[in-house]
Amino acid sequence: MRSRTKTNSPKTPNVIRVLVISDIHAFNSKTKGRDPREPPSYIDIADGNDRSADQPLKALDELITAAALKADAVICCGDLADAADPLGIKYSWDYLRKLKKQVQASLLVSAVGNHDIDSRFQSQSYDPREFIQSLKPTFPGHTAALSNQFWARHFVIYRHGAMRVLLVDSCAYHGIKHEYNHGRISDPTLGEIERRLTADGPCELNLMVCHHHPQKLADYNLGDYDDMLNGQKILDRLGYGKHGDWIVLHGHKHCPKISYAAGGANSPLVFSCGSIGARLFPELGASARNQWYLLEFPTELFAVYGVVGTFTAWDWIPSHGYQKARIGSGLPHQGGFGNRTPLAVVASTIRSLFNAPGRLDWTTICGRRPDLRFILPGDLRRLKEILETNHNIRLDFSEFGLIEEIELLA
Repeated sequence: MRSRTKTNSPKTPNVIRVLVISDIHAFNSKTKGRDPREPPSYIDIADGNDRSADQPLKALDELITAAALKADAVICCGDLADAADPLGIKYSWDYLRKLKKQVQASLLVSAVGNHDIDSRFQSQSYDPREFIQSLKPTFPGHTAALSNQFWARHFVIYRHGAMRVLLVDSCAYHGIKHEYNHGRISDPTLGEIERRLTADGPCELNLMVCHHHPQKLADYNLGDYDDMLNGQKILDRLGYGKHGDWIVLHGHKHCPKISYAAGGANSPLVFSCGSIGARLFPELGASARNQWYLLEFPTELFAVYGVVGTFTAWDWIPSHGYQKARIGSGLPHQGGFGNRTPLAVVASTIRSLFNAPGRLDWTTICGRRPDLRFILPGDLRRLKEILETNHNIRLDFSEFGLIEEIELLA
């Protein structure tokens, strides 16, 4: 997996590219009982409107074609449908398979979301998983044997070159009493994951994919009773470092955010994905948009900086289509993750690059210190405060979230 692709270019050595979407929430407005005045998402499979300005998945197809986007893997963090709509599930599963082909990916991984399980028994009286388990090709894909393991053991491990994906079913117990109110990973499943990872051996890039958030996510006053029970346990096990450094990708809250999990030096990075299709909760207001992401992992730098990477995010604007994400969209258009150097040290490093008052652009600074590309968006805001307060350095952001210019004032 040493030959990777880049936008509008042939191959980029030593970069793994992953296209990530979540919470499609496809539905059929013709389904009995649906209130047409309250559509749950922008993806109505009964709507004949195929204008890309009105349909996020159609617009995504066009953006990928126009930009010649390629990826090594496609990952979806669940909620293919809304309210376990069978036609919505099939529509999204078919779309994900076409998306994999479109970006020339060799791996497709999809979590199962709470909206993909008929836990309230609307269509079935005895098996909430019957429809999604009957999909052809089998869900969550790759091979029938691995799909069977996922449903039997509540997780599966995919190995793909330098990348390993641990897919966890956080909806494994939906359909039992009130389990649909939250996610869960059981102690026996945790033990089996530990054994499987030990047998699997080391890997350069480790991703865990699930639907529910494994740590509390209290942003935007959305309420936080629905996280993954035992989520901190899986974060602690992965964060111990025995099986490498980990990045966790999840959906569910429609709340774009990147943070580091509680724990020690190897605590996982947690990437909370926005929704590509759902009509967002009113509480999100103007603080988040419908988004999708392209992640890049420069594996040749892992030996120097640890597991680091960059993201690119696009916002869906109803009636307009996609635009580069801006500050205030949840995640900005571009940013990085993985650099955990204390920000006071980073600020001193930047100050040392100046021999006299004057300006430097961010590209020049990152050329001298590549690790600065991998600072979290939130940490960049705090870095700005430290530079201005302690070093008399002014820092300007672009509207898309990246630092444009730094000036040491006289």
